Amino acid sequence: MKLLEVNTDGRPSLVSKIADDEHAEVAKRIVEAFAGKAREVGIKTILLSDLAKSLGMSKKTLYKYFPSKEAITYELIVRWERRVNEPVVFIETDIVGSIKGWAKRWVNTDAQFCVAFWRDLRSEYPDLYSHYEKAFRGRVEIIRKIISPYMREDLAQDFSWAAYRALLRSAARPEMYQRLGISREECILNAVDFWVVAALDKDKVDAATNAQ
Repeated sequence: MKLLEVNTDGRPSLVSKIADDEHAEVAKRIVEAFAGKAREVGIKTILLSDLAKSLGMSKKTLYKYFPSKEAITYELIVRWERRVNEPVVFIETDIVGSIKGWAKRWVNTDAQFCVAFWRDLRSEYPDLYSHYEKAFRGRVEIIRKIISPYMREDLAQDFSWAAYRALLRSAARPEMYQRLGISREECILNAVDFWVVAALDKDKVDAATNAQ
């Protein structure tokens, strides 16, 4: 098993503004509650008064921790960036399993957020969206470098990776997996299986799998 560091291209990471004190747990709980709502409805439609009510606190109390919706969104992106910049785990003798592991990680994090969330993040907080996108692309580039030696030589790699992204995005949409009567994870993993058969060189993958 290899741990490959994600290339951040010298970009400074976002730093959490939540103080490490007795109030930290409340602040983190606010971010988690906000993420839960944003996952379903996006950012723009969330009212901080409703968020405070769901947490059993007044809006005034919530503002003591976060002065704005942007401040909460910032902390959410801080968490995501930390996760995205974690080393990429690659098992050399289980290439397909590694790819599925990366897909499952995506299913359980970013893919859970609705289209409205990404649209709102991009339009309302473009700097945060750009920062996250650059971090995510760094991780994708590491994954691409790992898998490239095992791909079919008769297919253009740019096309293969564009198809991979398109398949996963389509499989993550509710209208796709709900129509098929399966879970989001099952739908995405089926898309990964389809891509593996189409894009990878079976002989190369088998050789790596059987290597001692």
